[in-house]
Amino acid sequence: MKILIVDDVNTNAAYLSALISSYYEEIKNDNVKVDIASNGYEAIGMEVMYHYDLIFLDVMMPKFDGLEALKAIRTTIIAKHQPYICVLTGLSDKEKIDKCKQFGANAFVTKPYSPDAIITILKNLEDKKLQVEKAFDEEETQLDLSGLV
Repeated sequence: MKILIVDDVNTNAAYLSALISSYYEEIKNDNVKVDIASNGYEAIGMEVMYHYDLIFLDVMMPKFDGLEALKAIRTTIIAKHQPYICVLTGLSDKEKIDKCKQFGANAFVTKPYSPDAIITILKNLEDKKLQVEKAFDEEETQLDLSGLV
């Protein structure tokens, strides 16, 4: 699992990174990589290079904010590499949340967020990945490979 945290406040990013690492240590999953970007420009470049499974994206950032980054990722990254994006916002502004939905956010967490909210996002994504893998495995076992031998 590759996770990108995008937040211009270092302490917020470090806290979220520690929370994520702690969760995966607890469930004994060491196949997790967490990276941090401090603005939307960095996030887009890193997504293009590394194809993250999950991005935690702060909305309010200088230079290139989360909404701009969300829109850019959804319009420039090819479909098979689209990450699950959870928007982090200090605002409970319905208009901002509607914009995030319009631009393709998968989930929203309002700051200050609880560890349970973040863990729920991680569990939901793990469940979705397992469902996709199971569907792929079932489809694969139904293929007739007799002509290849």
